[in-house]
Amino acid sequence: MTIPFTYILRCVGKSYYRVIKLSYDLFSRFYDAFTLNLPNYSKISKIIIDLANPSMSDYILDVACGTGILSIPIAMKAGWVVGLDISRGQLHRLKHKANLLNISLIQGDAERLPFRDDVFNISISSGALSEIINKNVVIGEMYRVLRKNGRIVIMTFNRERIPFYPWAYNRKELIKAFREVKLKKIRIKEIAPFYLLVKASK
Repeated sequence: MTIPFTYILRCVGKSYYRVIKLSYDLFSRFYDAFTLNLPNYSKISKIIIDLANPSMSDYILDVACGTGILSIPIAMKAGWVVGLDISRGQLHRLKHKANLLNISLIQGDAERLPFRDDVFNISISSGALSEIINKNVVIGEMYRVLRKNGRIVIMTFNRERIPFYPWAYNRKELIKAFREVKLKKIRIKEIAPFYLLVKASK
């Protein structure tokens, strides 16, 4: 089996993230067309929002928000949404798409979220964990910034269904990562052809 170029880059630490940032800056203009054409992705986005179950009193963090495929629709049901992404290009696209006043955008690192503890009611992320080196650190950060009884909803790719994503989670590893940060009421489901969705609470 040929080892993907991104897997090689992953092994060189910070250089990997510089390349990822540049790649998404350049790719941002095509991101929506590509992502929304992934099998069942529109369905996945709706399920994530349903699982998050936002209300107008909720303060929500979208980690690796990209161009706002989740941030924009969830903002229509929430009090406030903060979208964080490493790519300025992605955030620029989101800014020009969103006419809502209740979205704030921050360029930042998912492994070191620039927020104090216990800020958000809901923390979501879609797809990003499969491209982050220290995935468990990100889950721990998403847990840290949650208020008591807050909810986390994550979609990631299932390594058992996508063999060329050797650094993605499988079902067992994802549940273990959630338990290690003491998340509760963990619910996980597989969606064809290669998605894992998990919801838990603090």
